[in-house]
Amino acid sequence: MLSIITINLNNKAGLAETFASVFCQQAAPFEYIVIDGGSTDGSRELIQQHAGQLTYWISEKDRGIYDAMNKGIAAARGEYFLFLNSGDSLAEPDTLERCQQYQTRYPEADILYADFYQVSEGETAPKQYRYPARFTLKELKKHIPCQQASLVKATLLKETGNFPLRYRIASDYWMYVKSFLLGKKWVHMNFVMARYNTDGLSVSQAQICYTEMNEIWKELVPEPMRRDIDRWDALKKSRWGILWTRLLSKLGIQSS
Repeated sequence: MLSIITINLNNKAGLAETFASVFCQQAAPFEYIVIDGGSTDGSRELIQQHAGQLTYWISEKDRGIYDAMNKGIAAARGEYFLFLNSGDSLAEPDTLERCQQYQTRYPEADILYADFYQVSEGETAPKQYRYPARFTLKELKKHIPCQQASLVKATLLKETGNFPLRYRIASDYWMYVKSFLLGKKWVHMNFVMARYNTDGLSVSQAQICYTEMNEIWKELVPEPMRRDIDRWDALKKSRWGILWTRLLSKLGIQSS
């Protein structure tokens, strides 16, 4: 079974969109947990209206995004967790059914990550982001799987521990890097799973996010591995590296 965890703070309109995308899902069994941070904009009343469709909900003050997510983890009972924040939504009514097919096909997977749409205010159409079929540590240095389009195994979170509260915005990056270094199995789900609303904290405070990601990278990745990746990046930016990349491109080979 899948546990969907939605956190919310004073985002009633976004929460309604998230609810609509979850409640229309077909076939796949799941539990739904909502953690509200003591909203005063009518979110609590909206949650109460849908209480019969929720497995668990609570509305109380918390210490931030990851404190709320940790509360959701404590209440969850599923084999995999999906963190779908208020304002974000599942892409299609059969999204969870497709996720379940991958869960069945790859029961050993610790993280199942999919593609996503980025929805930005003022843009006429969402932008689609596609992930590589195989993540490398070098890829992870600069890019992070979309949390709203990833299934994380419960046993992995038990092993890594809860999201650390010392990071305001990028604790999910901490979890991804730590799981990669532990040799956990990642599987790409080749479809668009979610619509990610860029009004979220990680986008509006991008510089803080990047700073925290850099701190996490230095904290978790051993120095020799960081040095090798930096050397490879420097080589690719050199004259010979650029020529080599162009040659591989002409041969139809993607440079990592």
